[in-house]
Amino acid sequence: MKADVSEIAVYNDVMKKLILLFLVLGYLSGCMISASPSESEGPVSESVSSSKPFTMMVSSDLHFALNEKEINDGIIPQIAYNNEITQALIDQAVREHPDVFILCGDNTNDGKQEDLKILAEMLKEIKDAGIELIAIPGNHDLSSGGRNQFTHAFSGILAKDSEDEATLSYSRTVGSRMFLAMDDNGGSMTAVLPDSTMDWLKQQLNTAKEKQLMPIFISHHSVLTVPSSSSSALYQIQNPDLKTVLKNGGAQLILSGHRHVPIITRRDDMTEIIHAMPDIYPNAVGIYEMDDTMCSYRTESIDVEGTASQRGWTDANLLNFREYSKRATLSYIDSIIEILNRNTDLSAKELTAADDLFQRVYLAYMQGILYEKKEEVLNSPFIDALYVLTDASNFGPWIHQILIETKYSNASAELILKK
Repeated sequence: MKADVSEIAVYNDVMKKLILLFLVLGYLSGCMISASPSESEGPVSESVSSSKPFTMMVSSDLHFALNEKEINDGIIPQIAYNNEITQALIDQAVREHPDVFILCGDNTNDGKQEDLKILAEMLKEIKDAGIELIAIPGNHDLSSGGRNQFTHAFSGILAKDSEDEATLSYSRTVGSRMFLAMDDNGGSMTAVLPDSTMDWLKQQLNTAKEKQLMPIFISHHSVLTVPSSSSSALYQIQNPDLKTVLKNGGAQLILSGHRHVPIITRRDDMTEIIHAMPDIYPNAVGIYEMDDTMCSYRTESIDVEGTASQRGWTDANLLNFREYSKRATLSYIDSIIEILNRNTDLSAKELTAADDLFQRVYLAYMQGILYEKKEEVLNSPFIDALYVLTDASNFGPWIHQILIETKYSNASAELILKK
């Protein structure tokens, strides 16, 4: 049945909130353009290094804010526990003790001085535990006080070997790896590196090659992952020669964020891994183990429950966080489905099946496991009903794109590294 005139105003108002959802979740309607596994992954090595692997823990988009109500708009319910999730992530890093802990930008929600100061004090626990800490600013970190305010808060916890004069980009060598921590904030909501920064980057890549170091590129906005909209400047670094510079410089691994959900893109012997926002279900962090020839990546849920128990928190949602987080996410998905159901001519049976498929696709995408569920979804007798359900909304193009273009898991990867 079609909505009557009295429902249209309510429907339009709610659709505005759905549009905001796309922005908060890192532009869900964007699509990945990447080579198929057979073209890019190569053979899986059977050799295993006898030495201890080099380990990294990588996260992005903490959006830390002392006043959580400032960012709790109802779209991501778990944001109500933003401070506690951040503390749990730090506790987990100290406990698991990776060689390097990396934050790929948007560490705070709007770069307020007090938020930056408190977060830096919290992150000092990682540095004091003897773990190398690398962090870069995202667009949100610079929105209030600019680069000077970020530098003032974080200078005491970051070690730098070489610094770019035009931005907050810097390099840091840990063992046999050179981390290129880039500030890609070009202003006016555009991600771009100044020409002088590109020159500095080339110099660092040459130094890495001379010293036989493995360069690892870190940015907030993506390099390889291209959204399908005209607003790509909001999501991808706009330097046209950057990919060539990185490839020629021997960079094989790119770590980034900004999109809020896990995405892996492989092209031209390079792999970009976009890391999810910790506040979004399944509240995960990226875990890496690597040697000179291979890199293994997987996602791991942040142990909020363990931190809650250890620190004596009494909130029932924190003590049972996995269950709470999934329940809260399902509740939000149900609210979207309720809106979609208002404008459809599907039968009751088709509608129920389409609602179920939408929920499964949405959850799998957020978890980075849509590839594992893709065949089951596409072979469902109700796949056309799903398209009918969503085609009248902004979710229609998104559903089509991700089901077509997801070619492998976004929650794990095995990479062969070339010397």
